[in-house]
Amino acid sequence: MPARGIAILQREADLQRAAPAFVSASRFSPAGSSYGGYTRPRRAHVGLLMTDYLLLLVMFAAAFWVLDPPRLGLDRLTGIKHLPLLALAGVVTVAVTGAALFRAPNTPLYGRAIARAAWPLLLFAAGVMGGSLYGRLLHGVENSFLNMGLLVWVMPATAWMAARCADPAKLARGFFLALGGVAFAVGLLQWARGGGVAYYHGTEYAVIPLAIYGWYAARSWPARIFLFLFFASLALAQHKNTGYLLAFFAVAYCAVQAWRAGYRAARDAMARERQVGWAAFLLIGTCLFSLGFYALRKLLLPSGNPDYRLHTYQKALDKFFDSPLVGTGFTGPATERFELYQVAVSSSNVLPTHSDPLDILANGGVIYSLLFVLGAWLLLRLMLGAIARAELVVPQRPGRGMPPTPQAMARDCVAPLHGCVAIFASALIVCAFNPVLTQPNAALVMWAAAGLGLGLALRVREILPPPATPRRGRHDKAGPRHVPPAGAR
Repeated sequence: MPARGIAILQREADLQRAAPAFVSASRFSPAGSSYGGYTRPRRAHVGLLMTDYLLLLVMFAAAFWVLDPPRLGLDRLTGIKHLPLLALAGVVTVAVTGAALFRAPNTPLYGRAIARAAWPLLLFAAGVMGGSLYGRLLHGVENSFLNMGLLVWVMPATAWMAARCADPAKLARGFFLALGGVAFAVGLLQWARGGGVAYYHGTEYAVIPLAIYGWYAARSWPARIFLFLFFASLALAQHKNTGYLLAFFAVAYCAVQAWRAGYRAARDAMARERQVGWAAFLLIGTCLFSLGFYALRKLLLPSGNPDYRLHTYQKALDKFFDSPLVGTGFTGPATERFELYQVAVSSSNVLPTHSDPLDILANGGVIYSLLFVLGAWLLLRLMLGAIARAELVVPQRPGRGMPPTPQAMARDCVAPLHGCVAIFASALIVCAFNPVLTQPNAALVMWAAAGLGLGLALRVREILPPPATPRRGRHDKAGPRHVPPAGAR
């Protein structure tokens, strides 16, 4: 390795040692200025490393590629569409090499915790990649499911970089600033052009759920209301069914979280009964609104091209019924030939199924479907649990020039965790109706948000561990053991 590269890695390690995972007495240098025997603490470096800034640059590139404000088709050009993924691989390689060569003492590795939280998805990714490589190398399948398995590994890589970061909340704010800047520009273009041009069709999860992040991240009520209304209104600007679903999800998510906070803050039974009554009232109103909206769907909503979707869905189900346990093992193509009529957006009529869950069911059977569902559920449960613990903390902010306390760091992760949950859950909704997992940059943004949320959740859980539940011994099963009085033999 060149001397300059070794020097850069050494500087990264020095900065990491100066800013360890948690705020402790080691953040203050004992070699500070002394006056009359008193050592004044000197603030150590607390911030992002070079690789953290490079990661944010890669996330901005991925958002630019997938949302494509200038309409250049960057996400479809053969030699260019994989550039964000290759750049991310380079950044992670530099970060891992630096951590391995110059590891600071008592620095957690987080690899075991990440594997414990994401093992179903990692098994899913390994199986998909194995089947895709088998089909591509031995049977010449070009449109394989390799992207579906390969892009899952973005999640543990991003989780590791977020968990080891000295200031994970700052890294998360940078991620949402990069994604939100591109999404805001695309939203303005969508309102300017109207519904005739769809700027983010199939990638609504990278735009509309930012309403949830803006609601929790903004510090003033005018900014909070503006961000929520702007990003939620982009569903109306685009006029697509998936956009309306995500706007409804954003409103429901914030309403449920507000009710949950009010219920936990209630101090007596009467107040909690009042919260339950409000919840029942809102649930009934939501059901009535949904029924009315569904009754008027032909007047208010686009058709969604049901002929094409139902035909491809039926072909996927037929493939699943042929081999319900493991499907085709992902050895076949990820596209199907559509025979009913000529599709305007394709010259060959070879198109994806437009439902990633049905693709997993048809090509992976019950086993791969259960792995994917279990992995997604574990990630969401871990992130929501971290939110629940961090919201209960009332941190004391340090003085000017002092590093943040661990409790303040955990509290600062709440808004980014809400944003990661919103993007990941919304991507799961969108991929049921549009191909997401097989598109390189669309899947990269989805799994990067999931990995960022996983890394933040691990840091919050380490700062605020869940209360330990006492284990009952063998004598506790039959009741408390008799203890003889003092002096008895």
